[in-house]
Amino acid sequence: MSFSQRVKEETAKIIPEARHCALAELAAVFTTSGFFYPEEGRTMIGIRTENVLVAKASFSLIKKLFGTSSRVSVKDRNQIHRGHLYTITLADAAGAGKMIRALKLEDAVKRMDMSVTSADRNLLQSECCRKAFLRGVFLSAGSLSDPEKIYHLELVAENAEFAREICDVMATFGLNAKTVERKGRSVVYLKEGNQIVDFLGLIQANVSLLNFENTRVMKDVRNNVNRSVNCETANLGKTVTAGLKELRDIEKIDRLFGLEALPGPLREAAYARLQYPDVSLKELGERFDPPVGKSGVNHRMRRIHEIAEEEKL
Repeated sequence: MSFSQRVKEETAKIIPEARHCALAELAAVFTTSGFFYPEEGRTMIGIRTENVLVAKASFSLIKKLFGTSSRVSVKDRNQIHRGHLYTITLADAAGAGKMIRALKLEDAVKRMDMSVTSADRNLLQSECCRKAFLRGVFLSAGSLSDPEKIYHLELVAENAEFAREICDVMATFGLNAKTVERKGRSVVYLKEGNQIVDFLGLIQANVSLLNFENTRVMKDVRNNVNRSVNCETANLGKTVTAGLKELRDIEKIDRLFGLEALPGPLREAAYARLQYPDVSLKELGERFDPPVGKSGVNHRMRRIHEIAEEEKL
């Protein structure tokens, strides 16, 4: 099971106790997956989705809000698009009317405007309602990449108006969401780990939040270890390369006129490098008697190099 699916399983079980929050969550699901149409003098209204979790949550929300029975139908999709299509419709005209009024769709129904481009802002006045709204959007149109691979959360909106509404709601919680157009749809996304953690907290996906954070901590530890190892490896490589150059200079001088001809400090540095060919300048200086600092050893080695360069074979 994907990380995204685990988040949805967790959030699908949350049915808000307050009616206004449940209505805000249903409004989010309906804007993404809802439908209504005239039929024999009445208006049919409901939710159609390919996700069984959305279907279950929608059924529970409708039952809580309107206390009416809903009809659930399941239809197999075609061979190209496998899976099931779940449709939840209100079984009676009275219940349908309640849902239309509650979601403030009366004007759209009168105009027979079948496109719902956003949730009514009056349903999103309270902070708790906006949180429920975001949970509904994620459940019906969201996805979250495995944090082990990448930090990326996205919410797919059918139109730019709904995408702006989602961004506006997220902004009230300090979330700086971005949008991008993809295949005729507007995609709202977050790519920063801290913001995704905040989002999971807002929609009450607490178990998923902890799993996300644990993964993030482990990744940070691994990355820090890798950076440290890479840095040490690079430094070791530089030390070995520098040491080999110094050894070549020393061997050249020894071959030309012998190390004993060098001044005392340079002779000491040359013999020390021959004895300890793979240590850093700092470690090499610590082996002198008395010890010499890194800059002092570096100065001596630079002078040895200059002498070797002066004496061309």
